[in-house]
Amino acid sequence: MRLKSFAAGIAVGAAAMAVIAASVSVYAANSKVEVWVTDSFKINFDGKDKTLPDDYHILNYQDRIYLPFRYVAEELGAKVSFFADTNRILVESPEPKVVEKIVEVTPEKEPEATYLELPVRLRKQDVTIDIYEIKRETDFAYVSFDMTNDSAKDVQLDFRNARFDVDGVEIYAEEQYEVDWLNVVPAYSALEEKTLVFPGLPRRRDQVKLILPVLMEEYIADTKSYDMVSRDFEFYIDTTEKID
Repeated sequence: MRLKSFAAGIAVGAAAMAVIAASVSVYAANSKVEVWVTDSFKINFDGKDKTLPDDYHILNYQDRIYLPFRYVAEELGAKVSFFADTNRILVESPEPKVVEKIVEVTPEKEPEATYLELPVRLRKQDVTIDIYEIKRETDFAYVSFDMTNDSAKDVQLDFRNARFDVDGVEIYAEEQYEVDWLNVVPAYSALEEKTLVFPGLPRRRDQVKLILPVLMEEYIADTKSYDMVSRDFEFYIDTTEKID
């Protein structure tokens, strides 16, 4: 509800009023007019019913309702000042209230990973990796896999960043010596029965996460060119009775 919308309609209420039976005479714009007192109206501010003080009245003049200016302004939180020497009315709107709303955000829990027994398969962008065996000896763990590239572009297994994640501890693959298959996997070709070597894994750990990064050629919108991008193939493996 805005104050200025009441200015024209309630200015008469600021004038002195003398109650005469059911009507009153007031002076407005240097003319004497007759208006009706209509105190039977109910006033509601923001859902709350209000009762006019005894010294205020609601007027009806030419089928328009006039409310006391000071009363309405102060009910809306404004400060009203009258300067008799200049016949000036000053209305000062209240400062807007700043309400701080504290929203408690509960972080979403990451979905729990589902650990699968071997063999496991994962496919991304026409590249498929099958892990079919994890064998652990005294000091090393051996991961046997197949990798199929069904895309029209060459891809590469980034063996230097291949790793196990065991309870937040990353165990990287050993330097590989069979470099003949570790460079590029051509389009529409496959690697079969290949092995990656890792340092020994914790002996009493049945569930492990294996990450095999694959370099793929993709279009980069920012540079408007093709470049090699690393995509992680993440395997959640239940190694119960397969390691240890």
